[in-house]
Amino acid sequence: MLDFVIGMTICVLASIALIEGGKVVGVKIGLSQRMVFFVIGAAGTSLPELMSGLYGVFYSPIPDLSIAVGNGLGSNVCNVTLILGLIALATMVFTKQTYVEIAPKQSIKEAMDLLVFFSVFFVIVALTKGFIPVWLNILLICFYIFTVYKSNQLSEVEDEEEEVPNIALPVAILLILISIAGFYFAGDFVVSGVQSISDSMGIGSGAVAEVFSAIATSMPELITALIGIFWFKDKEAGLATLTGSTLFNSTLVIGIPGIANTVLTGETYQMSNENLMFTLPMQFVALVLMIKFFENGKFAFWEAVALVLCYILYSFMVLGVVA
Repeated sequence: MLDFVIGMTICVLASIALIEGGKVVGVKIGLSQRMVFFVIGAAGTSLPELMSGLYGVFYSPIPDLSIAVGNGLGSNVCNVTLILGLIALATMVFTKQTYVEIAPKQSIKEAMDLLVFFSVFFVIVALTKGFIPVWLNILLICFYIFTVYKSNQLSEVEDEEEEVPNIALPVAILLILISIAGFYFAGDFVVSGVQSISDSMGIGSGAVAEVFSAIATSMPELITALIGIFWFKDKEAGLATLTGSTLFNSTLVIGIPGIANTVLTGETYQMSNENLMFTLPMQFVALVLMIKFFENGKFAFWEAVALVLCYILYSFMVLGVVA
């Protein structure tokens, strides 16, 4: 419990540092203000997933890519169900309303559309082959770069002038580095606490990554989104962070460790039963639901509750399969 509290405290401080530093650096490298959350915020908060995946490949007695795939897929399901639902509920409590108005910019909508299209392609390849080929890992990384480039072009047209923190560039870079280190150590604290529980339940590493570790490593996204909404008064911060994180998890969190695993072992990753039966279909359904909410323009209380309940049901299904 103490590890969890320490980890969450670090997450809060790291999120503030990441947003403040990211706004300054984003302007310098040509990112619009919205893309700061979409790229820098999402990458920083998704670092625990990527690092734990690389750790499983490089430092396990036998290179284990199941952690990377479990983190990437499991964190996405967590992001667009549990985390999105909790953000919506928290916003309703804060505004004292029974709904949340959502009107994401075209750049965010297009990123989600591209992600759904690529997810369909990924699911087809995974289901037909039963494994993730090397060329698909390379394509995942290329798709991330293309989507960020395309979304930033649209976002530059959409964004209005926003106040940039009066922080020197070297200090801003230092803040980002500190925040990334903070997320790394925070994830380590939270995951260690969660994994001790899963060990006592006798659950395998793939299921741990898809359920317990996915929840733990998604906490930075939740904290960053809430701070962006309530502290920095940016209503789209949560959507931009979640969308960017979902893109990062779908591509780099799986693709980079996947290439490393192939280089080390010469083998490709065989998809597990829980990957094929539940996580891949659930990720696709969750992404489609998220786009549907965007189109409606409103997020009702019952929809937020339904997303949270969906994740709880999904968790029991995955753990039941493994058990």
